[in-house]
This record gives sequence, structure tokens and C-alpha cells, in this order.
Amino acid sequence: MASVKLCEICSGIDFQRHIFGDDGLQYNVKNVDIGSIGDIIARKRLCSLCQLLEQSFDTTRIPKDAHCILQAVHFCLCPMQWSAKYNEFLECCHPRHVDFIIESEKFQSVTFQVCLNPVPRGFGLDGDSDRLLGETHASRFSGRLFEETADPVLFKKWLDLCESHHGDKCHLPIWPRPPPQPENLLVIDVKRSCVTTAPPACRFVALSYVWGSAKQKKLTHSDWPMLSQKGALEGEDIPATIKDAIQVTEAIGEQYCWIDTLCIFQDDPASQQDQISQMGAIYSRALLTIVAAAGDAGSGLQGVRPGTRDVRQDILHLPTISLLKIVDDSTSPLSIYDRISPWQTRAWTFQERLFSRRLLIFREKQIYWHCKTASWLEEKFLESEEPVKMNVLELLVHDDVTIPRSLAEWKPCYRSVKTESDKFYEIYSRLLRGYSVRQLSFGSDILNAFAGATRALALLGGDEFIWGLPKSHFANSLTWTISSVSNRRRNTCSQTVLMQDGTARELPFPTWSWSSWCCGGARNIRMSEKGTTLESCIITFYSRLISGKLVRITQSSPVHTSASVSRSPAPQ
Repeated sequence: MASVKLCEICSGIDFQRHIFGDDGLQYNVKNVDIGSIGDIIARKRLCSLCQLLEQSFDTTRIPKDAHCILQAVHFCLCPMQWSAKYNEFLECCHPRHVDFIIESEKFQSVTFQVCLNPVPRGFGLDGDSDRLLGETHASRFSGRLFEETADPVLFKKWLDLCESHHGDKCHLPIWPRPPPQPENLLVIDVKRSCVTTAPPACRFVALSYVWGSAKQKKLTHSDWPMLSQKGALEGEDIPATIKDAIQVTEAIGEQYCWIDTLCIFQDDPASQQDQISQMGAIYSRALLTIVAAAGDAGSGLQGVRPGTRDVRQDILHLPTISLLKIVDDSTSPLSIYDRISPWQTRAWTFQERLFSRRLLIFREKQIYWHCKTASWLEEKFLESEEPVKMNVLELLVHDDVTIPRSLAEWKPCYRSVKTESDKFYEIYSRLLRGYSVRQLSFGSDILNAFAGATRALALLGGDEFIWGLPKSHFANSLTWTISSVSNRRRNTCSQTVLMQDGTARELPFPTWSWSSWCCGGARNIRMSEKGTTLESCIITFYSRLISGKLVRITQSSPVHTSASVSRSPAPQ
């Protein structure tokens, strides 16, 4: 290993203590002043670290007198524990990152992680592929080198480790009870390169992505005979993201993939509405969901093909350890909006994230794994027996918005929520708040994109939904408010409703439903925190079903038992 040159300032930094702390305690020195940008530029000829910092910062945007500060920061979200021995809180044992911060109006930072084994050894773990790193393994929680083109062997290993070691928490579908395979389910056979009817108990991968403006190849009844033939998709003009998802599915050894544009008939309103109502169950049953979090359908999955991402892992060899520059900087206190992708803002992807058991997330710089037990990524050895939550995935996947498999396992956020009826209403309210800030291209989709959530909630509480409002708390749910008055804009679109005779009718969203006022973007629908129903004897509510029958809306507390819930369009 070549010797490293350090200036007087940098050679005096105890990186070992900043990274590993003192016997479980954080190193008491909070910050280290590295000097001004002008000082760093002047020292770069004499110091490898100063040279690397000067190359990492955009010095043209920073005043020369702005100072650079070193801080030790956490990449994980592990809670601290109280130590009777030290009479203070102990930090987790995971090595911290070293963050160099320019504190000026043009804020910049660069972060390094410890790298104990800087020699490229591929993506695999040491030993058998079905084993996790033990607590004493040398590479545990340290950085690793990876290539510009991703290795699908790593994705396959992540999937195998999850299936082998994570048990029911990741194996069972995120649904009130294991859903049956949706009727008339179509999938892409990646080995035969065609669209086909899903075999019984089909094991498949799903894709979650943003359509965007890319030209889409859509399944129609006229194209079905051709697209169901072997090799049919090879010559089709398919967007890059869909091509890459098919390639990843095959590379990890799976045969079937579900992608909405090619697995739902886009010219058949009845079939389309039926499949949309089952999308929650589809993503819940999917073995794995591929997430295109760095663009739209035309962007492709970064790292799948050569030249689709730019990976630069600068490494600094110190006498006892090496520092590896972070590729996707999740620890920097930069504005979170700089790191939000279109996938995180779209309404349709809300339920796709909500019901997915396992996520393979493609960002601009690297690829992440996230399941109910663990979070892993390319640039760090995290495949250990100890699961770790990371900052960047906390922002990306929002695990605080979830749906339980039963009301009994739900942990309420408010002390006032005690009964199962209140739990049900809180879950509904939290899901609606998370969904209502998402964006929609077409206001007519506002209930369709939330249909997976309402269907799961209907099964969870034995309830029904009327234009997005739960029947069990109908009067109380009419008290919804929009948090931003300036953003109020009527949703003048209509929803396609299938009548009993098979004809389609366009119905406007009723003004008393939140769906008529919230069609995506900078709005936040809020319900009351409790599910305490208003006096039901003052006003009586009725709904007219698609059959024409007038039915009184009788409110009752939901129960977490099986209930026969109609999948017919919402009554008016």
C-alpha cells in the first residue's frame, strides 16, 4: 500500500477514535477545524486528504475564508442505550462516518466511511452464499468497492439471505390475510419474452415506476395474440426501465415479472377496473418489487447496463485504516428535497410501496435492498446477523406509513386510541395523510390509486368504503379538512363506474368526499385524531348503489374478522 502524505492539521486527527469511539462512548471531540478553503487549497500539494477534499468540493462556489469542519456522524438509526457503568448513554457499536462540512451560505459536505478491506473482491460474502456475516467478522459494517455496472449476483444473494433467514416477517404478504392469486392475472415470462397467463401460485417480481412522458407499449386485446407468442417482446419498442426490469428478473433467476402496462388490458374498462382493484394484492403477493427511484419509464434502471451510472469511489489509505468516499451521501444535512425522486412523489407508487414485502431500489448512484428485517446496499457490508436501519432509506421508503396484518398488532400513536374501532380509524387517517400529498397526472385516478389501501382496510376491519370514506366512521370522516387553503382546487374529473348491464358511466366525485378536492401535490387531507363518531341520530345518510337501490348507511365499529366486502365501484 502506498504511503499517504498528511499535513500537520490532518495528521493530528485521531480517525480511529472518531470512527469507533471510546469503549462504546462517542469520541468527546465533537468537531475538528480543518481550516479555511484557502488553507486547504494551499496544503493540497503536501497532503493527500486536503487534495481529496479540494477535488470533492466545488471551491468556485465557496468563499475562501469559509472553514471546513470534521464531524463524526451515524449512518444508522440505532437507538442509544443507558449505561449504568458510565452513567450516560452508550452509542451503537457500528463505525461512524467522517463528514467534512463547509459551513457557509453555499453549504457543501463530503462523507467518508471506514474501509477495512480496500481490495476489490467482488460483491459476494466470504464463505457460503446462504450465510450472514457474524458479529466478529472483519468486514462487518465497513465499506466495499463496487463497479459501474451492477452485479446481479449481489441481488440474488440478498434475496436468498432474506428468504433463508428472515422468516414470516418478510415471507408473509403484507395483507390482512394471505390474499389469493388475483383472477385473470397476466405476467411477463422473461425466459420466453412474452406476456402469458400466470400459472397457479405464481412466483413473480413486480415493477414500481413512474410512467412519465416516455412512449409506452400498452397491452390491448388486438395485440394480445401477438404479445403472447414466444419472443414477442424482443422486437417491441419498450421503454428502458421496463426492459431493464425484465433483464434483472431473469438475472436473479426468476421467470415471471408483473408490469402494469403489459399485464393489464388498457382498452378494456371492465378488465382494467378489476385489475386496478387488485393491485394491492398483486404487490403484496410479489416476491420482490423492483423500484425505479431515479427517473421515469424512459430513464432505465441505473447500473443495469454499461454507461448508465457514474460511480467514483475515492479512497484514502491511512496507516491503520482506509477511508472510502460515500457514493450516495445519506448523512449530509442537505435539504431533503435535493434527494427526493419522482417515485416518492407519485400517487400510484404509494400503494405499491405500502404492500411490497421486499424492495430492490435503483437510485442514481447505487442500488439498495429493503425488507421488513434489513436494509442493505452496494457500498457497505451490512449483510450481517444484526439488522440495521439507515438514514437514506428512512427518507426513501417511509416505514412510518404502514398497514398491519391485523388490528391486534397495530401500535397506536395516540394514547386516546384504545378500541379497535379507534385503531382502524387512525390507520385510515395516517394512510390518507401519506397519500394525499402525492401527485396525480389525472384527477380521475384519485380513488383508483388508493383502492389497494381501501380494499385492505375493508378486509382488516370488515368495513366498506363509500367514495373513499369508511362506512363505520362515515359521519366523522365527513369532517376532513385540507391543511392549505391556498391549494384548494376542485377535482372536476369523473370516475368510470361499471353499471350492472356492463356499460360504463362517468360519475363526478361528490363534493362531500375528499376525493373531489384533493387530486395530488402540496395538499394534506387531515382527519380528527380519534374515531369518535358524531351524533348519528341528527342526520341520516343514504347511498344509492349501482343497482339503483337506496341503502341507509349504518355506522358500526369494525371488527378484524373476515367480511364479505363488495368490489363494486363506490356508491354515490
